[in-house]
Parts: sequence; C-alpha cells; structure tokens
Amino acid sequence: MTVTKILTRLVRYAPPALQARAKPGPRCVLATRIGLDVLAHFGLDAEPRLVVCEVANAEYLQWVEDGAPGGDVGQLARGAWLVSNDPVKRRAGGEGLPRQGPPVASPWDGHLVLRLRDLLIDLDAQQFARPTHGIVPPAAVVLPWHGEERVGTDFRRGGACCYWPWPADHPIDDWRTAPDWTRDVRDVVEAITRAMRKG
Repeated sequence: MTVTKILTRLVRYAPPALQARAKPGPRCVLATRIGLDVLAHFGLDAEPRLVVCEVANAEYLQWVEDGAPGGDVGQLARGAWLVSNDPVKRRAGGEGLPRQGPPVASPWDGHLVLRLRDLLIDLDAQQFARPTHGIVPPAAVVLPWHGEERVGTDFRRGGACCYWPWPADHPIDDWRTAPDWTRDVRDVVEAITRAMRKG
C-alpha cells in the first residue's frame, strides 16, 4: 500500500474507531498513540509532536484582517470566534474569554499530533468544533509541514485552523505518562488496520 493510500485510509477509519471506543471530548493523546501504532504496523515511522492549535470562524479571520476594531467588544459584536490552546494567550487572559470562547474541556492545554516525514496529521481535529459559531473542522487534518513556523488550512464547511510548534519556554511532557498514552490500544489498532486493509 502506498503512503498516500495509508494516510487516506487512516484519516477515514481512525476517527470513527476512536469515537466508538473513547470518551467524548478532547482525546488527542489517545488519537496520536493509536495513529503511531497504526502507521508502525504499515512500516511508517511517525513521531508525536506537541503543538499550539488555533481554530477560528470566518468572522474572526475578517475581524483580524480589519485590524481587530473595537477589541473584545468589537469581536463579540461581529460574532468572531477563536478556540486556542496557546499558553501565552491563556496565561494573559485566564481562559481568554471572550476572545477564545469556552475553554477546551480538558485540564491539559497541549495538543498532540503526528509528524510523518513532511506531514502534520491531527487525528483529533474534531475537538475544536464549535458549529454554532461556524467552526466545523473535519474529524482529522493532514497538512504539508516542512518545518515552517506555522501551517494552516481552511475548512470546507466553515472556519480555519493554524498549527505551530509548542513554545519551548512552556515545557509540558506529562502526556507521556497519561492513561491515554500508556493504555493498551491493540484492539483499536487491529480494528483500524483491518479496515484499512479492506479499503
């Protein structure tokens, strides 16, 4: 199977398998762990990467392009919405309300993705969905990532996202001992690889 076919099938089968076997909400650590094992099954050596992720609706993008008039009041008046796990923004404004909307339902602010060669693979992009605010990401995102500081994309159904490396001056690595990282995922990996082989 080609790398392109493997990734196409991973993105198709991993998110629903994860949804069926994991609690609702953010689960990027579990998704990344499963993705690593699935890719290893097919002989691909990926690595986990901690990133900052910001997801915004079209109104937010336009508000920023217009110079962010009116500050937070102007943002709210336009219906501009941003979900971010940027530790600098979170520290500066608590949870960042109203600028960032409601906090991600997790005590951990990091976001874990896969890096495979020159690709960023986020198998838990759905956690940033805010459909009532026009943010409708796909279940998973695959983007070319050649070491740029930032990489992003528009969502066909609404909104846009941007990823960049987690800041070195805010180190967190507790995901390596988290239950979602250390748990036995063989059953999920087997189900996904079986579905991927069938096509």
